[in-house]
Amino acid sequence: MKLRRSMTAVAVATSVLAIAATAPAHAEDTKKSVELVAPKSLEVGGAWGTGSVTVHNTGDTEDTKNHLYIVIGAEVFTGIDQVQAEYADGAGDSWHPLTLLGLDLGSSSNKVLGATADVTGSALHLAPHSSHTYRVRLRLPQSAETEPVQDIGLEAALAPGTDKGNQPTDWAARAFQDIKVAGLTTTVTGLPARIPADGKPRTFQVTMKAANHIDWHLSKSSFFLWQGQKYGQMTGPSACDAEVDVLDPVGHVWHRVGLGAAGWNQLDVDVAHWATGPVDQRVLTARITLGAGFKSTPKDTELDFGYYPGSGPNNFWTTSRFTSAQAAGAPKCVNPGKAVPVTTPSPSASATSHEVPDAAKPGRELAETGADGSTSLLGGAAALLALGAGTAFVTRRRAQRH
Repeated sequence: MKLRRSMTAVAVATSVLAIAATAPAHAEDTKKSVELVAPKSLEVGGAWGTGSVTVHNTGDTEDTKNHLYIVIGAEVFTGIDQVQAEYADGAGDSWHPLTLLGLDLGSSSNKVLGATADVTGSALHLAPHSSHTYRVRLRLPQSAETEPVQDIGLEAALAPGTDKGNQPTDWAARAFQDIKVAGLTTTVTGLPARIPADGKPRTFQVTMKAANHIDWHLSKSSFFLWQGQKYGQMTGPSACDAEVDVLDPVGHVWHRVGLGAAGWNQLDVDVAHWATGPVDQRVLTARITLGAGFKSTPKDTELDFGYYPGSGPNNFWTTSRFTSAQAAGAPKCVNPGKAVPVTTPSPSASATSHEVPDAAKPGRELAETGADGSTSLLGGAAALLALGAGTAFVTRRRAQRH
């Protein structure tokens, strides 16, 4: 999607390559080099991911000043306890824990941007024309700070020391790789493959499943309704043309949430209060309504959920595509204050939906949730009683958490 690519382009890079690029320029030692082999991915709460670092000295003199530093960078690390690291000196050595120090770049944010470790705790003393390999392994344990993050950037650097923020300075050589963070899976079920623009709501569920029984401490997120906008257009459908509501399972109140690109700054889906289920399998119940004014291109119509790529962690985002067409006699605008039949969600995504008459009981009012989390009642008996399934939740946003 072209719009999402543009969002990604303006995002702040999260790898330590971008972090280290802010360091003062200096002359790299061409006689020294570093080879880094990082784990391709790490599952939160899962096993260790093992890699290696090989340092080379092709010069004619012994290097007696440089240490080997490992820097683990992630833009939304909020605590050192989010990562563990160990090293072994060669294939036959046992594993030794690395002491991690918070990486502080002096930014306005109080968040920890990563961690630094001096692998051996002293200069390596690299002999002339020699190479040496260290094994390194990382793990992402359950933490009080666990939340969706960008890929982790891993750096290995030969440097004589670090600055006051624990970033290697005056480095002789360094290497970088990114590590994908895994263990959080988002799926949408019950959303029809075809949604007529007839002013009737269709209910569906968003399920967030965490591996290893991990609590990701999810709190807020957003929906984004893509209707095939041209490149550079940052708006979604108007409030008259489309609506997505999320069910509060306690008060049985539907909350209207944002849909356009502006929503990626709002995170107005309150996962903490609107989700049901255990911490490792949360479910959000929502409904989508398209009015007669909804226009879309058949190939590009989709409902997205999570953190928009480029605006937040990239391991929390899911896309569901559907087609839409005009319906005869449909209301010109979506009317959240009017009670309408609710669609029973199917066990899995299907091409059709089955409408059921509204319950005889009076429904709850529809509340509209603002960017600040406040609600205002729009009136009417728009919300139809609990839908029997759990509700799913969403997450915090990278760099703009409340």
